[in-house]
Amino acid sequence: MIAKIIEGRSFGGCVGYALKKDSEIIHANGLRTDSAKTITQDFNFQRMINPKLGKAVGHIILSWNTEDKNKLNNDIVVSAAKRYLSKLDIRDTQCLMVRHHDRQHDHIHIIYNRVNDYGKTISNSNQRYKKL
Repeated sequence: MIAKIIEGRSFGGCVGYALKKDSEIIHANGLRTDSAKTITQDFNFQRMINPKLGKAVGHIILSWNTEDKNKLNNDIVVSAAKRYLSKLDIRDTQCLMVRHHDRQHDHIHIIYNRVNDYGKTISNSNQRYKKL
C-alpha cells in the first residue's frame, strides 16, 4: 500500500473530485452522503468551529498493487484505511472514504476534516515521516 498525503482549502473541490464517475462511497463518519453538496456542507459546518485554520481539508490517497486487486473488498480496504488513520492520530473527526475503479490499481480517497469533533486542529506535522 502506498499513501499520498495532501492538504487543501476547499472541501467542495476535493469532494467533487472524489465523487467522480466510477467511484463509490465505502465509508462515511459524521456526514450526510445524499450528494456532494450535503457532504461539503457538513464538512464546512464543522470547519467553522475553528475558522483560523486555513488548510482544513485532509486528503489521503491509498493505493494498492495491481496484483492485490482480486483480494480486496470494501471491508478490507476500509479496515486498512482506519488502521492507517489511527496510526497518524487522525481520529474524532468527519471522514469520507471513496473507492475509485478508474485505474488498474485499486485506490481510495480519504477526505477528513482537520478540525476535529471538539474544535481542535488535527496536527499534520511530520505525517509523511511517521513510522507505520
